Amino acid sequence: MAVMGDGFRKERQTLAFDAALRLMKNAIRQDMDVVLDECNLYGPEWGLFAAFAQQMHAKVVWHTIDTPLEVCLQRNREAGSPLLDEQIVRLQEKWGALLKSK
Repeated sequence: MAVMGDGFRKERQTLAFDAALRLMKNAIRQDMDVVLDECNLYGPEWGLFAAFAQQMHAKVVWHTIDTPLEVCLQRNREAGSPLLDEQIVRLQEKWGALLKSK
């Protein structure tokens, strides 16, 4: 599903969320596996996806990719810098701490 296009678009976020949720529910009903890209979702939205999956008795597995900070910063700049570098650094620090605790 490519609702967002080639980059993050705030105005398409609700559309992307609704479409992904609908596709996930249909796939689980058909006993299919579902893989979601976290790039276009925020924390609370991930919680909703996990809750729906659990209600449907589906297994939820979270895969992470450890992308170097400099690569994230470069990609953000190339995408028109929708986030400040400091925001990405703080996010990376929080995720790093979370992943190390697992």
